[in-house]
Amino acid sequence: MARRGVPALGSAAMEIARQDRPAAWLLWLLLALTAVRLLVGGAMGLTDDEAYYRLWSLAPDWGYLDHPPLVAWLMWLGRALAGDSAFGLRLLGPLLALGGSLALWRTARLLGDARLADRAVLLFQACPLIGIGTVILTPDTGAVLAWVLALWSLAEFERSRDPRWLLLTGLAAGLGLLSKYTVLALGAGILLWLLRHRDLRPTLRAWPLWAGGLLALLLFLPVVLWNREHDWISFAKQVGKAADWSGFGPRFTAELIGVTVISLGVLPAPLAAWGFWRSLRGATPRQTLPAIVALPFLLFLLQHSLHELVLGQWSAPLYPAFAILAAQGLALAEARAGLWRRWAWATLRLGVPACLASVALLYAYVAVPGVPVLARKETTTQTRGWPALAAEVEALRLAQGAAWIATHGYATTGQLAFRLPGVPVLQLDERERYLNLPAPPAELWRQPALFVEIERLATLPPLRRRFRRVEFLGTLERREGDQVLRVYAVYLLAEPKGDPLDNPKRDLP
Repeated sequence: MARRGVPALGSAAMEIARQDRPAAWLLWLLLALTAVRLLVGGAMGLTDDEAYYRLWSLAPDWGYLDHPPLVAWLMWLGRALAGDSAFGLRLLGPLLALGGSLALWRTARLLGDARLADRAVLLFQACPLIGIGTVILTPDTGAVLAWVLALWSLAEFERSRDPRWLLLTGLAAGLGLLSKYTVLALGAGILLWLLRHRDLRPTLRAWPLWAGGLLALLLFLPVVLWNREHDWISFAKQVGKAADWSGFGPRFTAELIGVTVISLGVLPAPLAAWGFWRSLRGATPRQTLPAIVALPFLLFLLQHSLHELVLGQWSAPLYPAFAILAAQGLALAEARAGLWRRWAWATLRLGVPACLASVALLYAYVAVPGVPVLARKETTTQTRGWPALAAEVEALRLAQGAAWIATHGYATTGQLAFRLPGVPVLQLDERERYLNLPAPPAELWRQPALFVEIERLATLPPLRRRFRRVEFLGTLERREGDQVLRVYAVYLLAEPKGDPLDNPKRDLP
């Protein structure tokens, strides 16, 4: 038996197994969803960003231009376990989502009861954003897991008042910082929560709190050192956005709210808002935990929306807290008469099944062969048509005697590199995206290249500044059935004027 007061995670797990545990139907649902997500992840093509992150995973490093390194490490591990395939690259996403869902259940159970916990996990799984995000592997995967682990450890601390649980909080925060820089807001939320309650303020003098913070910073330190060695390029690109107050105006705030409502589910969203409001006004640490810890990150997103578009997935780390708050709002609504009670009934009987069904339809749309494309420019088209296009590119490369493939955009680079693993595929500009990869051998430049890029991006002047010989070969189409998704211009390049990669970023559009 663990010593009294020691935060034994094994003992906590045994307690769940003995007494409180998810309902059997919920466990079966989680296992079924995990299996489906693994199958869908193996069947659908890579997104452009995933193909790009795969290039990072070929040579894992402590940092990259766009994000910290955890997504690349997860892909590297998945490739090592299951091969360099869509299934291998995405393997850890659904598995981490399963573990995170169990941690979410435990968190909600500590903040309420088993019924609340079952509903929180159900609402979390029903979120369309989570349904999509648990199939593909992005930096948000690690950030969501880190956030729910932090909430779990804070809930355990609130129950036991043993500050040593905060060491786990620090570990979770450190893993979050290895996923996305915006997880910095988690630390602000934790301090705000401790300051909010008089009985928690003595924790500010407890050594585990500061040791946990130090642990998070130590995990993040190699990322800082990597940035220092590379002229702070990643911090300048990502963290600098938070300090940008130019173009102030509410242009994108309404869009952020709308996307959040759709991502949560139209019926659960008002319940989450009600739960958030009641949580902020709560009198005890247990009542305020999910809302106050989320508040700084939520304010950051709102601030950013006042001058720039906020992409829907940026808010993904908040969805574990949103799910708990929606479950609390559901309980509040059920205790009322009239509209709110009917809304709670509709959420459980209609809203949750509708959300799960919509995600299932999306899975079928992206994973079942032969399903026609609904719109030429919708987001999932980036996953389609690449095998056939890559085969055409390879046949043309061999026919022209080209030794390598040149591109302009990271999307084309990543997708063709994934489909043609034995052929060098090099983006001519933005070389800061590939600092982890070794420089190509100089003798490669003595051989012709096949330039392939979306037609509107393949402009001639930059190519002629790099190469003496630029010959237009025609166009290729990336298709899904009879539908043309993208048209790519193809050029034969030869006789470079020096190193063709040694060009300013502005040299191409």
